Formats: sequence, C-alpha cells, structure tokens
Amino acid sequence: MGSLSKWLRRYGNACPHRKVSLPSHVWKTGKVDFIVDHREKGAVTAVQDQGHCGSCWSFATVGAVEGAWAAAGNKLLPLSVEELVQCDKMMLNSGCDGGVMQYSFEWIIRNGGIASAETFPYISGKLPYKDDGTCKTRVKLARNVTIRDYCDIDYRDMLGLEQAVVRQPVAVAVQAQQMAFRFYHGGIISSSKCESRIDHGLLLKHFWLLKNSWGDDWGEDGYVRLEKEAGVSTCGVGDAASYPIV
Repeated sequence: MGSLSKWLRRYGNACPHRKVSLPSHVWKTGKVDFIVDHREKGAVTAVQDQGHCGSCWSFATVGAVEGAWAAAGNKLLPLSVEELVQCDKMMLNSGCDGGVMQYSFEWIIRNGGIASAETFPYISGKLPYKDDGTCKTRVKLARNVTIRDYCDIDYRDMLGLEQAVVRQPVAVAVQAQQMAFRFYHGGIISSSKCESRIDHGLLLKHFWLLKNSWGDDWGEDGYVRLEKEAGVSTCGVGDAASYPIV
C-alpha cells in the first residue's frame, strides 16, 4: 500500500473531525425490525474510484442524492461528482482537499440542482494530480436532479440512523486512516478494531453496509461491513450522518 503519507494523499483529507451544526429534522423514536438493501431496490449506482483526490465527501453526497431521487419513485440517474469537486466551495468544501456532505447538500439546493455524470464526468482523480480544475459555471448545464432540504441526524443517534437508512441511502463518515480500513479485504469490522475520528465519507446502504469510493477491487466489491452493536457508533458511522430530501 506504500507509505502512510502517500496513502493519506490518496485516500485521506476527506472529512474534517468536527460536528457540523446545521438545522435538522427530528426522527421519532421507534423500533426498526426489518432490513432494506437499496441495491436490490435499484437506488444505488456502481462503485467508483475517487483516484488521487480526497473527494470522498462528493461521492457520498452524490450517492445519497441519487438514492433519495430513486427512492422517491424516479429513475436512478448517475449524478456529477465532478461538479461538486470543482464548483462547490461552500464553507469547508475544498475539492480534492476535502469537504463536508451537509454543506454539499446546501450547495445543491442553492445551485438549483446537480448535473448528470454524463454531462459533467469525473476526472479529478486522474494523474497527474491537480488540486482543482474547471468549474463549468459559464456553461449552461441541465440540472437533472435537485433536493429541497436535508437532514443532519443527531450525533450518535443510532436509532435515528437505522430509521433513516430503511427509507433511503445515507451519507456517513468514518475513520478510515487506520489499519482495519487500509487493509480491509472482507468480513465485518468490529468496534474494537477501529476508532472514530471521522475522516472519510461513504454511503450507508443498510445497517451497516457501506459503499466506498476506492474502486470495486477494494473490500467486498467496493463495500465494507461494520459490526452493528446497540448504541455503538462503530468507526464513527453515527457521528456525522445526513441525508437529502427530494
């Protein structure tokens, strides 16, 4: 895998270790007694590879919007990660140097939507590495999908997270800069094997199966499973979860 510094440049710098304070909707408490895999419901696009760019936050954001759009009864449409990387400078969002999913949801709302991946394809992860590229703000892009709001799930509200992911895919963050993730090939990562200083954004499909953006040759065809323990935010999965509302 190479040196840690090279690995951090390749995969890290994605999500600042902080609690984002944003308006949120409140979930009512209640038991969740069934599991939904949104891949089977046609609400999840193929695993991609972010390449040499700390753009996981944009992949997690786009995946959540794609899933929300499909869960609302619309046709699943791959959306533009590149538009967020190059154009979204909302608050802490800094292209290949990291960003926050909640701020990206806010940017999509203010931008009037987000373009399709076909219209604005992903190129930021290709070598040679570039810190930024060209935002097509001067080009009239069709805003294929928009959202009207988003929900910031309360810190470590694991029941609220369970309730949310039954409805649609959820953008989450975990601590990926640790051995359990760096050398993950399959199986379930337990809470005892990882800490929770969140630094990497992923898309939660059902508890606790996450879609990564490191290519389909990583983990279990691009996915990772975390141990689900009552009230435990394994690897930080419940520390900064959010989802869009269409």
